[in-house]
Amino acid sequence: MSAAPVHVVAKGNRILRRFAELNAIDSQSARSLKELNLRRSVLFLRLQRRGVIVSPTPDHYYLDAEMAARWQRFRRISMLISLSMVLLAWGVWMAWGQSGG
Repeated sequence: MSAAPVHVVAKGNRILRRFAELNAIDSQSARSLKELNLRRSVLFLRLQRRGVIVSPTPDHYYLDAEMAARWQRFRRISMLISLSMVLLAWGVWMAWGQSGG
């Protein structure tokens, strides 16, 4: 298993944490990328497309807390499903090996 998914999760958490640390949680408290010390990475743009990060004005952004919670829940469920599939495949492989197949 690759370390890439772990890296993506860590980076996503870092992005969300920056918004929370600077209290950029509504259009009144929106911050620039420079203030947030972030860049428009692929993950940042993905979060923006999903509505987790909102841009009320050009170059200013805030975190939609409800959408962030949904995104984290979706990500957690996706990881559990992936893990379950790997464990199921491993179990089938082990059973097949035990049967002499």
